[in-house]
Amino acid sequence: MRWYLSCLFTLSLGASLEDALENVTSQVTAKFGANFTLIEALACRNQFCAQKHTETMAELSEARFMRVVFIDGIRTTPNIEAQLDLSTMAAKLIRHEEPFTEDAVLAAWPPVSGLTFEKSFARIRSYMDASVQQVTFRRVVHPCASEDLFQFELNTDLGPRIISVGASSGNICSGFITEKVDLKMCPDPVCLTEMIAV
Repeated sequence: MRWYLSCLFTLSLGASLEDALENVTSQVTAKFGANFTLIEALACRNQFCAQKHTETMAELSEARFMRVVFIDGIRTTPNIEAQLDLSTMAAKLIRHEEPFTEDAVLAAWPPVSGLTFEKSFARIRSYMDASVQQVTFRRVVHPCASEDLFQFELNTDLGPRIISVGASSGNICSGFITEKVDLKMCPDPVCLTEMIAV
């Protein structure tokens, strides 16, 4: 069963992605209950993140679309998908009965460390000049993923295209491994400071 609810909310100009998340989280919990918590937030320039390499974002304030997924406790079904037009702040809430299997349950939103989308991107930009195609706050479903991540898909000819900033560690690494995990199958993280030193 799938149904839609369209909502409209207004934020002041210059609102952050966190402001948009706070507002849509309030709408979801008011409509569906306090058990629904954020599991993933993805922001990009184009609606539904249609990949257009010529329209990347130099700054995260250029994001025009956000998809946010909420789950009920630790169960991934039902789940609520919020589609936000960040230029008008219109939100469409969609309830799904199919499981959401892309991500694991988050440790915390917002991160206890105080790290934000903007602060994470600024840390990456201190190492390289790159534009971003999309940014996602998530916890990858994988035994080698040890923490929540701000994950950036970059448009760069230098270095890796996927860079993650650990929400707890603050480490800036290639791929989704940001901390050493004591499992034989898990490689050590490859972090930006190490890549630049080579």
